[in-house]
Amino acid sequence: MHVKIFFDLQLEENEQTILKKWQKNILPQIKKSFIGVKCILKNKSKNLNIIFIDDKQMTDLNYRYRKKKSPTDILTFNYDEPEMPAEISESELYISLDTAFKQAKRNNIPFENEVTILTVHGILHSFGYDHEKSSEDEKKMRLLEEQILKKLGGKNLTPLISHEN
Repeated sequence: MHVKIFFDLQLEENEQTILKKWQKNILPQIKKSFIGVKCILKNKSKNLNIIFIDDKQMTDLNYRYRKKKSPTDILTFNYDEPEMPAEISESELYISLDTAFKQAKRNNIPFENEVTILTVHGILHSFGYDHEKSSEDEKKMRLLEEQILKKLGGKNLTPLISHEN
């Protein structure tokens, strides 16, 4: 798996300092997420871009692609290119830091854990899992999330937290 991480945020100077401190904590968690997924989804590969954005940007994306006029925590876009081998494709995960902060606070878990949960959730979407198709697909995806997050260990890593729409 090849991963690139981007921060597309307009920040004040004091917020930039907070983000730099946060990056030191969250980047190892994201790496851990990929290790957990690779252990469970053997022989699958993916080129991933993770883009951290704010609620305003997420609301725009969510409306443009899902016709929902509110932010969501994560959106995943898959781009399959014909010239790439079938087992390798490209995806983008957009994570709203604003919504992730709110959900972590609401669920009384560390922010880093919320981002880990969202990252695993988005990676599974990038491999075609979709909890919105049917209740059977939802069970399959939630079970896989649970397996991966248990493998990662750590307090408060649970996929049973409801994700924002």
